[in-house]
Parts: sequence; C-alpha cells; structure tokens
Amino acid sequence: MASSKITELNQVTNTTSDDYFYVSATGDGGSTYTSSRIKMSDFMDDIIHDATNLGGLQTDVTNLQTLTGRGDSADHLGTFTGSIISDNNSLTGALQQLETHIEAFWNSHAGDNVNHFKANTSGQNEPTNWGFIIVDFDNGNIKTLDKTFIEVE
Repeated sequence: MASSKITELNQVTNTTSDDYFYVSATGDGGSTYTSSRIKMSDFMDDIIHDATNLGGLQTDVTNLQTLTGRGDSADHLGTFTGSIISDNNSLTGALQQLETHIEAFWNSHAGDNVNHFKANTSGQNEPTNWGFIIVDFDNGNIKTLDKTFIEVE
C-alpha cells in the first residue's frame, strides 16, 4: 500500500472544506490496516483549535528560557567570561567542555591527596586556634583535633 505523510501532500490543489482524505494505520507491521475517512473541515478545526491553545507550550518555552538564561530566538548560550566554555556554544557543547576540563584537571592530579588543595600558611601568621579534621573510617564520624596535640617537624 502506497502511503504519504500529511505534510507530503503539497501537490494537492483545489481542496475545499467539504473534501475528505483517508488515513490508514497498521499495528502489525503492515499485515492489516484500519482506515478512517476524515473531512477536511474537521481536520482543520482541530489544527486551528490546537494552534490557539498553546498555554502549556508557552509555559514550557518560558521555563526553558529561564533555565538557560536566554530569551526568544536564542540558539546558543551567549558569552562566558572564563576560558573553559567557549562563547556561543550549545548547552550540550558547554557541558562537554566543562566535563573535559574537569577530567583533565582530575587526571593531572591523579594520585595527589587532599594536601594538594591545602591553604598556604606560614609560621608567623599561622592562626592560634585551629585544628585538624579527622574522619573515623569505621563509622564515618567526623572529629576535630586541636593542633597543640600534634607534633610538627
């Protein structure tokens, strides 16, 4: 059975609201078909009704604009002040660049421990009241230890 999508019916001319078109559907891979006859005016009424009832779609578009921080007709994320995400990128592209940057940073510090990310201190301006954080691996409790109880070389 030959078939065409409704959007492919651009060669049909001189239709009126009293004309009919036929739609066939199959649910078994083409072994059997169920056909329906639809009046053009009924079909167009549904399209026009749906086109004027766009409240839910408009809400979705507004939500996407809020989520991305971009307005009508925006087709990219705009400009960024840093160097990780390039300007005028798609959402997927920006996330990929962010992921790649984080993975590269992580891999460049493979094997480092938390000391890589410690703050710089020196003897003369070291705080007088500070401690160490200790995690009990048996139960996950976090405790603090006053620095005066630790010998430092």
